[in-house]
Formats: sequence, structure tokens, C-alpha cells
Amino acid sequence: MGDENVTKNELYSKILSEIKKRESAPKKMIFLRRWFVAASITTLLIASASLVFYMKHNSSYFIAKNSIYPVNKHSIAPGGNKALLTLADGSKITLDDAASGELAKQSGTKVSKAANGQLVYTVENSASHATAPGLPEYNVIETPKGGQYQVNLADGTKVWLNAGSSLKYPTNFDSAVRKVELAGEAYFEVAKNAHKPFQVISNQQMVEVLGTHFNISSYTDENFG
Repeated sequence: MGDENVTKNELYSKILSEIKKRESAPKKMIFLRRWFVAASITTLLIASASLVFYMKHNSSYFIAKNSIYPVNKHSIAPGGNKALLTLADGSKITLDDAASGELAKQSGTKVSKAANGQLVYTVENSASHATAPGLPEYNVIETPKGGQYQVNLADGTKVWLNAGSSLKYPTNFDSAVRKVELAGEAYFEVAKNAHKPFQVISNQQMVEVLGTHFNISSYTDENFG
């Protein structure tokens, strides 16, 4: 009986030991999982704080689509109202230096600079638009790099000329077609006229409309900046 009791006690002790091991195993796994989650969150917070600190002290960079692109704050200067106007007689006017008011009169059309800096053409005498039939007078406006200018043509069309561009146009549109020539880039808001199409000739292409708005870019140098 003594040996039998010893054997039973040893077996009972082994069973209890095995049960304790099994009970303690899930607790250890839960502890390990919780520790891993806590460590991951701590690492993420440290990385986020480091990134915010880096961006605040390196404002010349920004993040887009998981990539970092350098940005030169001084690479693009804002365009100003700068342009040179050449009249039909060849005389030139630096528009950014010219005072507001009337600049010239050409065959019944007044050329003026508005208070907001725009160049405006106004038809005053419809009986004397051109010096001779079929020979309209043309003006040319040119913007330098870093310049821009708005022109309100005699028919009411508005043109925003971008930097490094030029526009050649008649002082008044007497012919059946309203035709202008563009080099560079400009945005047009064409005054509606179903009887007189508006044509823009630029870099071996022609756009014709009756009245709408659109942008044309025709720089001869593709690397213009």
C-alpha cells in the first residue's frame, strides 16, 4: 500500500504541474502580445515626432505620394505687370513705367492704360478705323521673363499674356475675321461675334472660335521657365 500511495502522489503531482504549465502558457502569450503592441506604438510615436521636428526645421521640403521633393522657395518669382508696347508707327511705350490714362490714338481708336494697369483699346470713331482700306494698323505687346500683362482689345476680347510672350493684333477689327498672332502663352476670353470669327495664329497652328475662353501655349523654346 505504501508504494501504491507514493505512486499515486507522484502521479497527482505531475498532473498538477502539467495543468499549471498549460494555464500559465496563455498568460505568457497575452503578456508578450501586449508588450509587442505597446512597443510598436511607442516606436511609431517616436518616428512621428522625429518627422514633425524634421519638417519644421527643414521647410524647404514637402511630402507627396510617399516621396520627398525639394522645393526652392526662390526659384519662381511672381510675375508683375511688365510689358513693352510697340505702336503702328514704330514708337515704343514701356507699360510698367507709363502713367495711367491715354497713351495714343490710332485711326479712331484710343489706347489707354487703366488704373489697374490693363491696356485698353476703345473705338471712338467708326468712320476712320484704318488709314486705308484693307490696311489695318497693328500693335505688338511683349512681356519679358517674369512679366505678364492684360490687354482688352477693341472688340471686347480680353487677353492675359504670360511671361516671355508677344501678341500682334490690329487696333480695330475691320476685316471679316478677327485675327491675332501669338508667340508664347496667353489666356483668351473672346467676345462673342457670330459674324466675325476670332483666329489665333501661333507656331504653325491656328485656333478659330466665335466666342469662348481658352489657353494657348506656343513657346518656341520648350525649356522656357
